[in-house]
Amino acid sequence: MKKYFNQLLLFTLVFIFWGCSSSVEVVILHTNDHHGYCWSIDGKGGLAKQMTVIKELRKKHPNLLLLSAGDINTGATESDINHAEPSFKGMNLLGFHAMAVGNHEFDNALSQLRVQEEWSDFIFLSANIYDKNTNQRMFAPYIIKTVDGIRVGILGLTTEETQFVANMKYIKDLEFRDPVLEAKKLIPELKQKSDIIIAVTHMGYYPEGPDPSHGKGDIVLASENPEIAVIVGGHSHTLLPQPVKVRNTVLVQAYQYAKNLGDLRLKIDRKSFQVKKYTYEMHDLNEKVVEDPEMVSFLDPYLQKAKIFFDEKVGESKVDLIGERELVRSQETNLGNLITDVFREVTKADIALQNGGGIRASIGKGKISFGDIKRAFPFNNTIVLTQLTGKEVLELLNRSASLPRPAGGFLHVSGLSFVIDKNQAKNVKVGRKPLQLDKTYRVATNDFTANGGDGYELLKNKTRTDTGFVFSTALKNYLLARKVISPKIEGRIRIQ
Repeated sequence: MKKYFNQLLLFTLVFIFWGCSSSVEVVILHTNDHHGYCWSIDGKGGLAKQMTVIKELRKKHPNLLLLSAGDINTGATESDINHAEPSFKGMNLLGFHAMAVGNHEFDNALSQLRVQEEWSDFIFLSANIYDKNTNQRMFAPYIIKTVDGIRVGILGLTTEETQFVANMKYIKDLEFRDPVLEAKKLIPELKQKSDIIIAVTHMGYYPEGPDPSHGKGDIVLASENPEIAVIVGGHSHTLLPQPVKVRNTVLVQAYQYAKNLGDLRLKIDRKSFQVKKYTYEMHDLNEKVVEDPEMVSFLDPYLQKAKIFFDEKVGESKVDLIGERELVRSQETNLGNLITDVFREVTKADIALQNGGGIRASIGKGKISFGDIKRAFPFNNTIVLTQLTGKEVLELLNRSASLPRPAGGFLHVSGLSFVIDKNQAKNVKVGRKPLQLDKTYRVATNDFTANGGDGYELLKNKTRTDTGFVFSTALKNYLLARKVISPKIEGRIRIQ
């Protein structure tokens, strides 16, 4: 009898405790725009530091959700040479639950992305990417995870901008539909299956307002879909030290390159499933955070493989070669001048063009390794030669001039100079002679731009010769031949 009394007492206490606990805590850890940066740089960032923090948090919150807002591919050479295997398998060790598909997931053939899916213990999410041939979604649109009795619907969305910034030869059979409208379609279904809706998105945070060149961002998504409680964002590489509230929706984003780890804690009412309050911490993975030895050991073989190839010294620069994201997307830089000069040397073209978005890092003065080159030019793009009239060249320059800067489609040039005045290209000269609109010019660019990337549709159907030269290799050969370089800003692009 005493045994039954004790059991009854236990059940009563559990019932009382459950009744008193009117809310549940849901912890969301998040990262975005990883770009292969598995290892620390100057003692900051990397998966081993992330693992240290995540392990500690899991001791207190075993049911936490770990989400990535995409762009795992393309950036750090140590990961790129291994086809991002250390990135995805490292994320398995960290225990990720889901990832939004980013635009840089399409920098390589779709077959490689499918292999990366097979490597991954977590799910790839995107509700708005469709196969043009079958009209079917290419990825799972959402998943449902249960946390302490709360059903959490996690919806994945990808920027429409992918159709312009990804390599066209890899996405020609894909359609990137409006993510805001796709969310609207799915929310009724998600409301039936879940108690709270979270979106993990690779769409960007644009507080200055909608921009046609970027597509719709997280602010628009939140404004038009107030049923979404949280948006875990990426794509714009934004550091939001604290969440931003848009109507009923909490927006978070954690910068880039595994340098930070966002930590959002929601108190959710068990009856209404409304967020009663939330707290947030942005974990800075700085020098004070120790590296987890398990992750260090896992990553080391990939690092050693890459070092053999990338430590090779190929030349020297007397000056810093400027490739910072904001600068190469806004103005002439000496690295932009250098790479377009290489294009012209390889092809003997009159003019060369390179989109700023294809330049991903600076190269410091001093000895230059092939790894330095690959960090600056990680995409394995090839140099392409075509022929354009002066009128067509002017059309391309006008498009570049009209883009709201910084823009990935901002063109660096060789063989010509011009002035950007009121969003138009003026006083265009080839060599020292005025551009002749009816003359035909030999024009070199990269295969991404030649395939219509960044909206340069004029080039898409032009007859062209793909030289097969990957321009990171072409730059390597250029340096080996010259040994020492010191490129300058020459006034090729002047902005009024």
